[in-house]
Amino acid sequence: MTTKVKLSEVKEPKVHAEAYCDGCNEFHNTQDVIFENIEEDYAGRDVMTFECPVDNKLHKGIIITREYYFDD
Repeated sequence: MTTKVKLSEVKEPKVHAEAYCDGCNEFHNTQDVIFENIEEDYAGRDVMTFECPVDNKLHKGIIITREYYFDD
């Protein structure tokens, strides 16, 4: 038996960026930190300098993206 799903019922994943903080060892949403600078490391990855909301000091961290789904 085949189940039909309406295209309007399919949830699209949302993507957000996070930066790893080497000060508190946590990931922070890039929209929730004070942005200072962005650059590339030797491998071409994006590295963000930002103020950590935990210790209020400047740290550099690699930026990653994550997918998640919102519940309506």
